Amino acid sequence: MEKIKQDASVEGGEPKGIPWFWYTILKNVTHTADKIKECDQPILQYLIRITSESHENTPGFTLSFHFAKNPYFTDSVLQKHYQLQIGLSDKNPFDYDGPTVVKSKGCEINWNAGKDVTTKTVKNESFFNFFENVEQALDDDLKKEEEEKIRDDFETGQIIRDQVLWYTPTYREPNVPQSYNSVQNGRIRDTLVWFDAPR
Repeated sequence: MEKIKQDASVEGGEPKGIPWFWYTILKNVTHTADKIKECDQPILQYLIRITSESHENTPGFTLSFHFAKNPYFTDSVLQKHYQLQIGLSDKNPFDYDGPTVVKSKGCEINWNAGKDVTTKTVKNESFFNFFENVEQALDDDLKKEEEEKIRDDFETGQIIRDQVLWYTPTYREPNVPQSYNSVQNGRIRDTLVWFDAPR
């Protein structure tokens, strides 16, 4: 892994946790590293936490990216919601490899004036395009380019949840079972929260 800068600090504020921690993690996972452009680096220094939470009533999960106050946008949290398919496919019941993402929904980023790195005069490549809506489900009528974009978005969400978060120190919420998953009301619920550094 890249060496984390020990003397870096967030501009305009006191250093918290390990400087550049989440930026370094994302840059060391191939799939997410490819999405981070030069324009994203100064923004991602303000990323202080990523969490994953299972949905209550439907199969799925939400990724939450927590940011310190910064000059780029006014949001403190950016979210991406994923809907999962748990059961067998009606079309291919024998082609089942566990839960798969079938739909996702991003969020609007409230950029400060002149700070939106996702657009110039035309759309620009940026990690923050990840938070766009990709609400169309996979089906047989999609064009190849559209299908590849959706599959890439779904893969990114699963990699952040299943790989990126496992690089990190963990903080367990008080009064939760010692196992990674606990069963509540007949369903499995995640009980870990991931932080940028031990407090």
